[in-house]
This record gives sequence, C-alpha cells and structure tokens, in this order.
Amino acid sequence: MALGPAHLDLLRHLDLEVPRSLDELHRAAGGARSTLRNRLKALEETGLVVHRPERGKGQQPGFMLSAAGEARRDHPQAGPEEVHPRLPLPALVRELPRVHQALIELILCAAVMRYHRAATRKLASFLLFGRTQKLKTTVGEVAIILAGGRRDTDVIAAWKETRSSSTIRRGPRGEAKLRGACSSPVVCLDEFNEASATVRDACLLYLFGESTFSEETGTIELLATTVVTMNSLSSDPTKQLSIEAQTGFPEQRQRRMIMADMSGVEIPDKLKGRRVDEILRALEAAGPHSLPQPAMADYVPDDRVTELLRLILTTQDNLETINTVLLAQLVAGATGYFPDDKEKALRNVMWNVATCYETLGWLRADWKDRLALVLSGGGAVTFNDPSGCSRDTEVPEPPTSEPDLEVVQGLTKIQARVTELGLSWEEALTRLSAPMPTERVPTAEEQEASNLARLAARLGLHGEERERALHLGAEGLTLSLRPGDLKALGRALLHDARPGWTFEETIEHMLELLHEHGSLEQAVEALRAEHEAQARTARKQLEEARRAVDGQRRLAESYREMHTFIAQAIAEARTLPNAGAVVRELEQVRENRWLAQVVNMNGEE
Repeated sequence: MALGPAHLDLLRHLDLEVPRSLDELHRAAGGARSTLRNRLKALEETGLVVHRPERGKGQQPGFMLSAAGEARRDHPQAGPEEVHPRLPLPALVRELPRVHQALIELILCAAVMRYHRAATRKLASFLLFGRTQKLKTTVGEVAIILAGGRRDTDVIAAWKETRSSSTIRRGPRGEAKLRGACSSPVVCLDEFNEASATVRDACLLYLFGESTFSEETGTIELLATTVVTMNSLSSDPTKQLSIEAQTGFPEQRQRRMIMADMSGVEIPDKLKGRRVDEILRALEAAGPHSLPQPAMADYVPDDRVTELLRLILTTQDNLETINTVLLAQLVAGATGYFPDDKEKALRNVMWNVATCYETLGWLRADWKDRLALVLSGGGAVTFNDPSGCSRDTEVPEPPTSEPDLEVVQGLTKIQARVTELGLSWEEALTRLSAPMPTERVPTAEEQEASNLARLAARLGLHGEERERALHLGAEGLTLSLRPGDLKALGRALLHDARPGWTFEETIEHMLELLHEHGSLEQAVEALRAEHEAQARTARKQLEEARRAVDGQRRLAESYREMHTFIAQAIAEARTLPNAGAVVRELEQVRENRWLAQVVNMNGEE
C-alpha cells in the first residue's frame, strides 16, 4: 500500500518507547477516527508502527514507532529500505533488460554454491526459451564472464555435439573423463532445440541437480552451473502451450530449473546492433572475474521462501512446480555478495525469481506491491497478509479457485487511491453511494446560444465587435451586421446541423457561404435555398419510390387476377366433353414456375 504525506505526518505524533492511545493520537492529529485507524493500520502493515495490545498491569497499550518508523520519521525523504538490492556487478550489465539482469544475478548466486562446493544436491540450473533474437545466449555469456569462465570453451553449441562429446569421454583404459567445460563455474548449452535426441538425453547429466556422480571407474564431479537456451519447439500464437510443449522438459525436470519465457521481453533498439558484442568484450577486458565465497552457506530459509511464494503466485499448482529448497540455496549463494546482510540476500533472490516467474504468467497482477509491502521497512521479513499467514502460524492452503486478476488489480488501485485521499472505507463508500447528477439536455435556445459562443471563439470575436462586424481574417472579408444578425446566424447553424457533421464542419460550411456571397443576409438566404432544394429532391425521391411501389402492387394484383381466372377456366373446362387438351394447357400455364413465384412473392409482401 502506498503511503501518502498524511501517513508520514502521523509518525511525528508517535514515540519509540512510549505508547500513544488512539484517543491521544486523535486529539493530536485531528480528523475522523476511522481515517486515523486506517492510517495506523497501513503504517503497521508496512512495519513502521507497532501496536501494543493491553496485556495486563504495568503495560500501557497503544501505538509505538518501530526502529524503521523512527528512521522514516527523522529522515522522511530517505524512504524505506531498498526492496530490491542488486548484486555489485559492472555498470555495463545494467544496460540489459531487467529480466536478463535478474537471470544473470541468479546464475551467479547458484554458481557460488556449486563451484565452491557449499552444496552438492538440489542445485539449480536455468532454462531460457522463447522466440529468437531475445538475447538468451547473451545471458549465458555474461554469466560465464562474470563467474571467471571463457566464452570460447564454456558456450557449447548443442547442435554440433555428439552423445560422447557433450559430456563424458572415455580414456584408453576406459576411465570416465568429463568435458573440460564441466569444471568451469558456468556452462551454456546453446540452441538446445537443435540438438539430436541422443545429445539431449546425454545432457540431462548437466541438469540433474547434483554435482557428484558415482561411475564404474570412480566418482566424477560436475562443478558447472548450467544455462540452457533454446527456441520454443512449438510457438503457435493462437494456442496457450504448456512449458513442456514448448521445451520438451517434463514437470519433474522443470522443478530443478529456474525458467523464463523470453518471448515477451522487449529488447531496446540499441541492443539490436553491435552494442551487445561491445559489452561482452568490455566485460572480458575488465577481468579477471571470480566468484565470492558464500558468507552464510548454511542459511537456507526455505520456509520463508515458501511463504513469499504463496503471497505472489496465482495458484497452488504453480507452487508445486517449484523446488523451494533450491531457491533457498540461491539465497545462501547471494550472501557471497551481501556478506553482512542475509536479509538483502533474501530480497535480491526473491525479486529476481519473481521477475523470471512473471514471464511464465505465474504471478498475481499486484505481485510487486505485495513483495514491496513485505520486504520493505527494515528488520526481519515477516508475512502479514490478510489471509492470516505468518511465520508463527500454520500456513493455510490457498483457495482452489483462481482469483480474478482484474478484480484484484482494480481493488488494489481503489485502495491506493482511497489511502492517498486520506479517506476511510466508510467515507469512500458514502461518497460513492451518493446519486450522480443527471445530465440535462439543453433546450434549442441554449444550444443556439452555445453555437454563438463557439462561433465567436472560432472566429476570434471579442467585446462589442459581436454587435458591429464579423471579421474573417483568413479570408480578408469584413461583413457589416445589423442587430440580431449574429443571432440569426446561430439559429441557422442550429438548423444546418447535418447527420455526421461536427460543429466545426458546420461552421466551415457557413464560412464558405459567407465568403461566396459577401453578406450575412445572402449567405443565410443561400443556406435556406440549399435546404429547400434538398427538401424538394427528397420529396421527389420519395414520390418516385411511392409510384414504384404502387406499380409493383398493381402488377402483383394483375398476376393474382390472372391466376384466379385460369383456375376458374380449368374448373369450367372439366365440365365440358372432349376438353381434356384444353385443361392440360391451362394447367401448364397455372403451373408455370415464374408466374407462381411472382404470385407467391407478392402474396407474402
């Protein structure tokens, strides 16, 4: 929830040690009590205010400042603690889109844990898929450089590899030997969609999530954090394809990966040329780079990661696709870059992970507001969601039905606006329930006066000139006006409103008449003559249409009379002897399709 000036002004009436009751704050701050309660609740949710309930003798209940609230009160311009701290990487990396930056930082955090052997199981790999020209390979190259590797050996073109060359090679005595890139901090399997099925199966060794493997000749160790880049196997824009349909990786493999669909990522124009190569060469020239040691390798806050994911994911199904221990190990890896602040490490990883999951469509529309609310304010990260989940309570299962994201987003905007105005929900609902004034339709006289005002503004008339002369500067024409002439012009404009014409188009038509005839009187007369001519033409067309309809009716009537006459003739002929041939001829005439169709058609009309 966004905090406005009224919220921050309330901090001046609170103290770090002495609680203030609601009555005291109401007397000091003024305003409605309901508004005051809502502002205190907002401050409490953001961690700036602490509410001490009544718990017995010697403990005064009320509201107090937290440490973060005191800092915000004393330094109101400083703002809350940074919600998304970034790794201390070269400035060139910040030229890339935010999704690319998030992936690079996560890859480095994973590499810290794996390369320094701080963890050997449940290790993350990365899958970047989507349309072409989205700088997917660039993510792997930047991560390789910043981790201390080499692009020429650590980027593996999967489409060129064989089953043996991609992973394990055998020596002359049959001993297993991993490819050299497997000992690098980061390896990129590029164009994975072009690899053969045997190579794809062999490369699963990179994605297994463990760094040590038992083999018949001993133990092998894979230290490289793997980045897989590929174009989607199927990219029909008319279908909502699953991740498995686009990548070929089943759900059990997806759980071991941080995934991002790069199709919707906008690439700036400056990165579509040579700038990317310049960035890569500059990063290499600034080396050598290396990975820091994790400061707190045993800090694996998987319970807190789960709480935060429940806060921002749309469904329980998405949570089941995520290995939370794997994400928590990324937090431990981030402590290599934030050695003195594990909370910064948590904020960094969760924001980057959410940025990746946003590309998959897994997050709520307001996930940024939710994370900012929970991760800001200093101190330990707590989960204070209206659903009642917290670290000290059992986390309930989310509802099985998916929330309406448009409704959630709309309510979030309404809540932010109500808070900005300093209103309580009761006051806001009271204003919303007030009847809206109905729009009154102007009378003809009012519309005529409005036409005059708009005409004056259109022609640049001011003051008494409205009663003396009409100046048409663009046409170089000045018209003398008699009293009431301008009013007549306004009335003429009212009657000259044609279907589909705007007021400006009507004025332009009137100006053409003024310019053509040289006087207002003649222009109005020409306008009337034009209207009469149009009316005569319309009357003539209507009369012609009526005559055509009458002719059709008379023709249809004659056809019906003919049909009736033939029927009577057939009936009479049948009573006469030796009239069979006549009857057959008459029946053929009656059964004539054209005549029957005309009679039936006009009968229906």
